[in-house]
Amino acid sequence: MKTIVFVECNISGTGVSALKIAKRLGYHTVLFTKECAFYRKIPDNPTLYVDDIIELNTDCMVSVLHKAMQYNTVGVVAFDDYRLVTAAAVSHALGLPSPSIKALVSCRYKNISREILSNKEENIKFKVCQIGENIDFSEFTFPLVVKPCDDSGSSQVTICSNIEEANIAVTELINFRINNRGYKLSSYYLIEEFIQGSEYSAEVYWNIELNQWEVLGITEKITTQGKYAVEIGHNFPCKLELKNKIEETIIGWLNRLGLSHTVAHVEFKLDNNKIRLIEVNPRVAGGMIDNLCENVTGFSLVECYLSLHVKGMSYIPQSVVENRFASIRFITPTKLGTIKTISTALVLSPSLLYKFVSTPIDAKALKDSYSRLGYIVVYGTCAEEVITSVESKLQQIKIEYIE
Repeated sequence: MKTIVFVECNISGTGVSALKIAKRLGYHTVLFTKECAFYRKIPDNPTLYVDDIIELNTDCMVSVLHKAMQYNTVGVVAFDDYRLVTAAAVSHALGLPSPSIKALVSCRYKNISREILSNKEENIKFKVCQIGENIDFSEFTFPLVVKPCDDSGSSQVTICSNIEEANIAVTELINFRINNRGYKLSSYYLIEEFIQGSEYSAEVYWNIELNQWEVLGITEKITTQGKYAVEIGHNFPCKLELKNKIEETIIGWLNRLGLSHTVAHVEFKLDNNKIRLIEVNPRVAGGMIDNLCENVTGFSLVECYLSLHVKGMSYIPQSVVENRFASIRFITPTKLGTIKTISTALVLSPSLLYKFVSTPIDAKALKDSYSRLGYIVVYGTCAEEVITSVESKLQQIKIEYIE
């Protein structure tokens, strides 16, 4: 039977969506993982949907390839950042479709993508540092950002207002060598200027027929203020006056990185009408953005991504005639402690979706996406009404702590 191998999964639900799509299309699905215990703690648990679970070391490309060779494998896919390159390498070895490994590495390591794209005015001032080196902050003005080169979900990304905070951030990053997914981080990290302005992302896909990038739409991001800019909401679509310039710039970045034949989630800020790159992610957006996009446009970024990575698979998107809008807000802890239950009297409907993490659970400080407790999504036709509704319904989520 034609088999799609999933190399781990992610916390945002795109991997689970892909599993459901693959099974609907008649494929046999296999999850290669070393993280079964981790998946039981997240709202979208892939082990509940996959046909077979194979426990192995997914950080080892040889182990993944050896096991994939034992199936009639027609696609090897990854939806989390940490295994994109591994999945691509195994795909190449098996003669299956995949993006350029070099391009994936250039996106995966933010220091490389910064260096490749650094000769344009839209880019930002940055410095690549390595653990053990002396740090000189004198060439930067505060605030600045300290971030790892190869982590995800805003993990260890810190906005620093002075040299004391910067030194603490670097020390914390140095001490954080194994991340929440068991991935050993690179010894390189970045110091970047802090970009003022509103944050957005472009949801982009490779049009296989036209052999070029297409921008599906722009997402507006809502983030926390302070040291940790954690995403706590998204609105889609976001209509901007600079739409044409933004699309041209985003596609230019992707082409210069050599990336193609996949889906990309490109984060950027608008700073006095300058388009400033945050990072390029060579996969489907997390944070339920794919769900917002599909509900509004009829285009499934997840199914498109699968079709670009699975031999013989094609994708024909549905069309949506009416103007639509979607908004998500993430549920976050109100304080530290052990959460007993998360509940609501809200009723699920075609215009309302929500999901919570399993409880009991220890609430962590809101520093990254791993600290979020679930989400609530509202769909509609009027942007203002949808945003008002999702904000109101978020207040109807009750978090009960163990005292």
